[in-house]
Amino acid sequence: KRLSIIVNETFVKEFELENPIGTEIEFLDFLNFKPKIIGVIKDFHNSSFHQKVEPSALWYTDWNS
Repeated sequence: KRLSIIVNETFVKEFELENPIGTEIEFLDFLNFKPKIIGVIKDFHNSSFHQKVEPSALWYTDWNS
């Protein structure tokens, strides 16, 4: 099984990732799978525009492999 994530720019800044693509994220270990960053997207508001943008990750996994 492969576990991948796409993160936002704030995630990259917050966790001080210089070259985020391909980085395995140790602290997000999920069922003994460390997700690998496969993309970085622009920051977006997922709630009120009055709140600061939080670090976000979109998860992808191929459950059939």
